[in-house]
Amino acid sequence: MKKLSLAEQVAIIEGFLSDNFVFRNNDVRDIIEFKVVHPEMNENLTNTEFEPLTEKAENSIILEAIKAGIEGKVADFVSRIIRSMSTKSFNPLLNYLKSLPTWDGVDRVTELLRRIPGITEDNVVFAHRWLRSTVAHWYGLDKIYGNQLVLMLIGDQGSHKGTFLKQLLPEHLQLYYLDHVNLTNKHDTDMALANCGLVNLDEFDRYTASQQGTLKYIITKADVNARKIYGKSITMRPRMASFVATTNVVRPLKDKTGSRRFVIVKIPTGAIIPEQPIEYDQLYAQLLHEVCELNLPYWLTADENKHLQILNREFCETDDFTMMLNACFRKPEEGEQACEMSSLEMLTVVQKKYPSVKIDHKSQSMLGINLSSMGITSHRTKRGNLYTVVQIAA
Repeated sequence: MKKLSLAEQVAIIEGFLSDNFVFRNNDVRDIIEFKVVHPEMNENLTNTEFEPLTEKAENSIILEAIKAGIEGKVADFVSRIIRSMSTKSFNPLLNYLKSLPTWDGVDRVTELLRRIPGITEDNVVFAHRWLRSTVAHWYGLDKIYGNQLVLMLIGDQGSHKGTFLKQLLPEHLQLYYLDHVNLTNKHDTDMALANCGLVNLDEFDRYTASQQGTLKYIITKADVNARKIYGKSITMRPRMASFVATTNVVRPLKDKTGSRRFVIVKIPTGAIIPEQPIEYDQLYAQLLHEVCELNLPYWLTADENKHLQILNREFCETDDFTMMLNACFRKPEEGEQACEMSSLEMLTVVQKKYPSVKIDHKSQSMLGINLSSMGITSHRTKRGNLYTVVQIAA
């Protein structure tokens, strides 16, 4: 009997695999998946939907090839063929968006968002922008930044806030929802960014000020440099995840400089988000139409960032310095008489009322951060940078 050449062995095994299985490389999960297409595979290989190619499943495929009479280096060739360039890449999030029907023109985004009790018109606008950014980044439209907004729901336990956020993904994409992430572990964070469509920062108030500061950096990343658990080299993978957050603490933000990243909706005490069906295909078709056809923005302008920061003042954790500053100054109303003061002059006023306050670089930096969160900005004059404020009488 003629001995088969290596090329002939490869061709036979390729034919066996293509006749009985479909393989794909899931780019989001970074794993090989497979499904059975031949009805006569044994009971260990009966999946008709795609599943991860585990070591056990791969060994079963090798044994099936041997049972079929294939000779030679079966195990070696099966593994090499499956993990070669011939296995097509598959991005489940992108694939879903590309499979959507044409949008029928009905605004389902606004209707969905208005299901959240307590949501304001500002919230609707910013949350819509967050959803649009989520879709834009799944579609790969922005190679420089990730989705820099975080949709946060504040509400009592049992208000269905976590359920609502999880159900933003269709059932077949629920695998790409993560309800926790360890911000102190770079590997966990990188895997969450690359392997998920939505990541929930559940119980957000438990994150320290330092961790919330780290989050500012994480959510701007567009790519992830990561090494697989058993990998030998670092690979570049696109960031897919957008962030949501939940908490029942009314002042969860510990980092004022990062408050402009959050779209926060406070659910009234005792209120519950109703569980209603979501027309996913038309919802996402609308968002895709908005970013691809209408070219609507999925980012915030500088003015919108400032406005969001002002809206979030009530959700920032207050400290002694903030309370002292708020007791001395406020933003003027439109047309109201105000005064222009330097940071040094303002600190002198605060120190006069609260002698424990030191006038140094640290307090000047804290002053600038607090004034920015109050919507008060400086402008350059011959006297230097001055703030327009109203001094509160003692």
